Amino acid sequence: KGEPVWNMTTRQGTTLYLESYLGYKLEPNEDPEADWRLDTMVGSTCCAPLVNGYLDADNDFMDALQADGAAAGFFCYSLDTLREEKGTEKIFGFRDKLEEALTAGDGPEILTLTGGATGLFCGYVDFIAWDIRAVLQKAKEFFEGTDIPWASFHTFRREAGTVALKHPPEGEPQVDPETGSLLSAADIQALEGFCGDTASYFGKMYSYLMEFMEKGVSEGRFTARQARRDLQIALWYAYACNNLDEYTMYYRAAQWMPDSEEHARGCGMWYYRYSCALMYCGRLEEALQYSEQGVKEEPDYPWGWLQLGKLRAHFGDRAGALEAVEQGLRLVPGDYEFLTLQKEINEGATIEQMEYHWIDPGCDRTLQAGLDPDADDKQRAISCITVDGAGLARFVEIFQPDPADYEKDTPYCTFHTAVEGRQVELVFRMNEAGLSKLDGDWLRAQKARLDSGFWSTCPGPGTGDGELATVLFDLDYSVTLIYRLPGGEGVTFQVGVGEDGIPDRSSLVLLKDGESVGPAECYTQEEMEAVEEHIAAHLGPVENVFHELVSPDIHVDICVVEPSAERDYYTLVTMGMGARRMKVPEELAEHRLERAELAIALPPDWKLDQESLKDERWYWPIGLLKVLARLPIANDTWLGWGHTMDKQSPFAETTDLCAALLISPQDAEEGAEVCTLPGGEEVNFYQVLPLYRDEMEYKQKYGAEKLLEKMEDVSFVVDPERPDVLGPEDWEEDAGDADEAWVLDDVRGHLESIREKQLPVDEINAYNHLAIYLRWCMEQDLMSLEFLERCWDTVEEFNADPAGTDLRPFIRDVLGGQLFSALFDDEGTAFARYYYGQGGQPYYPGDVDAYALRYFGPERYHSEEFQDEAYLFVPFDEDYYQA
Repeated sequence: KGEPVWNMTTRQGTTLYLESYLGYKLEPNEDPEADWRLDTMVGSTCCAPLVNGYLDADNDFMDALQADGAAAGFFCYSLDTLREEKGTEKIFGFRDKLEEALTAGDGPEILTLTGGATGLFCGYVDFIAWDIRAVLQKAKEFFEGTDIPWASFHTFRREAGTVALKHPPEGEPQVDPETGSLLSAADIQALEGFCGDTASYFGKMYSYLMEFMEKGVSEGRFTARQARRDLQIALWYAYACNNLDEYTMYYRAAQWMPDSEEHARGCGMWYYRYSCALMYCGRLEEALQYSEQGVKEEPDYPWGWLQLGKLRAHFGDRAGALEAVEQGLRLVPGDYEFLTLQKEINEGATIEQMEYHWIDPGCDRTLQAGLDPDADDKQRAISCITVDGAGLARFVEIFQPDPADYEKDTPYCTFHTAVEGRQVELVFRMNEAGLSKLDGDWLRAQKARLDSGFWSTCPGPGTGDGELATVLFDLDYSVTLIYRLPGGEGVTFQVGVGEDGIPDRSSLVLLKDGESVGPAECYTQEEMEAVEEHIAAHLGPVENVFHELVSPDIHVDICVVEPSAERDYYTLVTMGMGARRMKVPEELAEHRLERAELAIALPPDWKLDQESLKDERWYWPIGLLKVLARLPIANDTWLGWGHTMDKQSPFAETTDLCAALLISPQDAEEGAEVCTLPGGEEVNFYQVLPLYRDEMEYKQKYGAEKLLEKMEDVSFVVDPERPDVLGPEDWEEDAGDADEAWVLDDVRGHLESIREKQLPVDEINAYNHLAIYLRWCMEQDLMSLEFLERCWDTVEEFNADPAGTDLRPFIRDVLGGQLFSALFDDEGTAFARYYYGQGGQPYYPGDVDAYALRYFGPERYHSEEFQDEAYLFVPFDEDYYQA
C-alpha cells in the first residue's frame, strides 16, 4: 500500500514502472452479491495503488490517471464454466487467451495490462487503457466467441457502475406492447397518481416500484437485471429517489441509472435525473459530463439546461451557464426557476445556494422566508454536494481515522476506533461532503463520549449487558448505538441517544443480521424473580450465569448451581426459555400453552471455567442446552416430558451420546417440576438426560417409561463414559420387528415446508438431496439384493448412464418419497447409520445445508427469500452432486 508515486504523462514513461509485478492474497468475501473483486483469493499486479485504491474506495490514483487522459479498470467474468477437473489450469488458460486477444494487433497502442486475480466466483484482468472504447470493443468480441456466460468491465472506482460486455442467457421479458416497458399503462397511471402540484407521495411511488419489481421477478415475468435496464422503470425510480431529497436515496438513484444507459439515447430526462443524483452524491465532474451529454441528446428538454447552468457556474464557466439559462428560457419563457438561476449566476451564488429552492414559486418563497418546516431536511441533502476542505480537516483532526481502515462515500464514511481496548465501528451515514459540514463542537462531544467509555456497555433486552459494536451518526445529529449480545448468533440491539448523550432504552430495538425484529420475548421482572427463587429453592443457589442465547423471540441465560454437601454435582439450568409459550399438540391438550426450562446435571469435577470451556468436551452440555432452548423458537417445537431430541447438537462429536430425553428433575426438592408465576401460569422444569443411539431407538419403539425402567440404576448425572444400559436381550421382545426398515429420510417434511411457506420452487426439488445420496450409494454398490431384484429396470438404466439418470421421480413414485434401511446391504446400512442417522459430524443433511450456505453466501442464505429452506433452491445438477 502507498500513496501515488508517479504522474503518468506518456505511455513510454509508464513502461518502466509497470515491469515489476507482486503477488498478493486476500481473505475472500463469500457473499456473491458483494462488490466486484471482494471475492478475490489471489492476484498479481504491477500497479498496486490501483488495487489498493479500489479496495479502500480511494480515487486519488484514478483521478491522477484521468487527468492524464487514461482510464484504468478490469474485466470480470464468470468462472462457472471453467471450474471442473483441472479447473485451475483451465482458469489460467482462459486468462492467457484473453490477455493474448487484448494485446494482439493494435493492443499495445490502446492498453497496458497490469495484472489479474482469481476469486471465488469471478476472474479478473486489470489494465490501463489509452483508448477505452477500442479496448471494450476488442474485449466484447473476444467474450462473445467463448462459452463464458457473462463478462463485464468496471473501473477501479469502487462506486462506479458496471458496463456489461456479455449478458447471461435469459428469456425474453414480458414487455407491455402499449408502453414498450415492463411497466404497463395501468402501472404508469398509478405512479402518476402519486404526483401532485405541490404535495406528492414519492415514498409511496418508490414502494410501488419496489413491490412491482419484486413481484415480477418472483413470478418469472422478468429478471432483476431486465428491470434495472428498463428505461421507464429507471426514469420513475430516479424521480422517486431524487424527490425524496435524502442523501441515501440520491445514492440509490446514482447506482441504479447506469444499467439503463444504453437505452437512454435521445432521452434528456434520463440524463437530467442521473446528473441530479450524481450531484447530490458529490460526484460533480460526472454530473457535468452527463448534463452536457443530455442537452446534446435532447436539446428541447428544458430542465437539462437548468441543471447544466448550475454545474457550469460551479465550475467557473459563467458565460456557458448564462447561455444554458437562455436556452432554457427559449423553451419555457418566463419560467421562475430559470429566472432565479439567472439572477444567482450573476450574483456569484454557490451551487448549494442555487439548489436551495423549490420548484413552486409560492413554496419557494416560504422556504426563503425561513417558514418551511422541511428547510432543515433540504439543507442536509444540499450539504452532501461539495466538500468543505477545512471542515473535513477538522473532522480528521478530531477522530484521526486510520487511512488504511477509512472507507468513504460507499455510500457512507466508515472506520474503526478503539473503545476501552475494543475496536468499534463508526458509521457516518453521509458522504465526505456532508461529513465536512458537521459542527466541530458536536463532533468533539461524540469523540469524548467514545473515549470515556460512556457508551461501552448497555443493559440488553434480557439480563445481560450488550457490548458496543457500532455507532451510527446521521446528518440530523442523531446518534444510534448498536450493541452485540453475548452468544447472540447475529443478534444485536440498538438504542437511540438523547441530546445529553445518555442511551434511551425506551427506543431499544432488537436486530437479527441487521434487520429489525422488535423486542425479544422475556420474563417480566416479577416473573424472573419467581423463576430465580424456584431454582434456588429446588435446585440450589445460582453462583454464576452464562449469557448464552439471544434470538429475535427470546433471551436465555444458563445458570450454574455448584456442587454442595446435599448435591454432589453441578446443575446447569436455563432461565428465559420459559418466557415463550409453546403450543401443545391438539391431540394432547387442545389449545394449551406450556412454558419450560431445562436442567442438566454434571459431575463435580466438570470444568466450567472460561479457559476450559474453549474445549468442546467441557462446553458441550452448555451447547446442548443452548440448542434445545432454541428449538421452540426456530422450529415451533413443543418440548415436554418424554421427548427425545436427535441430531440437534455437536455434542455427538465428542462422545457417543447422540440424543437427549426430557424427564422430571431428579434428586431435587419436592415441587421442582413446576414453578408458578405471579400471574398464575406455570413453568415446567425438565431434566435433560443424554442418550446413546440404541437407547434413543429403544425409547422410540417402547416409550420413555420402559426405557427409564431399563436405566433405573444409571445415574442422572452426565457421564460421557458410562456404558450402554441395553444388551441384545433387551431387543428380543421385539424380534418380530427385527427386519422392519428404519427411515433415513422422508420427503413429506420437505414438501410440507414448500407448501406451508409457499416457496417459489418446484416440489421435485424436495427430492434433490435424497436422489444425490441414493445415486452415490448405487455407484458404491451399497444396495441390497432385494433392491436390485425389485428395481432392476431402474438399476439397468442407471448403470448405463449414472449422471444422466434422474432418480427423483423414482424416489417419489416407487419408493414413496422415502429412503429406508431395506434399500441397502449391511455395509450401506452401517454407513447410513453413521452418516445419515446421527447429528454429529460428518452428517449428510448438515453437509447439504452447509453446501447451500456456500453456494448462496451468508446474506442470501439467511434472507426471507428462502425462509430457512435454502437447500431446496440449489440447482439440481452435476456440480451439486460432485460438491
